[in-house]
Amino acid sequence: MNKFFAILNVLRKGESVADPEQWKTHQINATVLALFLTALVEAARVYGYNIPVDQDSTLAIAGGIVAAVNVFIPIARNPGLGVLPARSADASPGDKSAGPNDGSSA
Repeated sequence: MNKFFAILNVLRKGESVADPEQWKTHQINATVLALFLTALVEAARVYGYNIPVDQDSTLAIAGGIVAAVNVFIPIARNPGLGVLPARSADASPGDKSAGPNDGSSA
């Protein structure tokens, strides 16, 4: 569960991963791997191997992987970007209730 909260914190504006260069390498590797697997399935089909996945499904899976990786990693690498609002200055790193929707009323 802590890894899940760590992922959410990386998506917070003002936060970023510890080693952005390594994450960029992972992004490139995941993109190449998804495209390589698509080509591998199609090459196997050409050589007569029956893989029980049609071409549309193969492209949808590879496209989903590429899209997810290429959306998540740039947000995680750049502290200026964020899906979630920035943590308030008085909130501690472990405080999950701090933020604009903390339930308090004005």
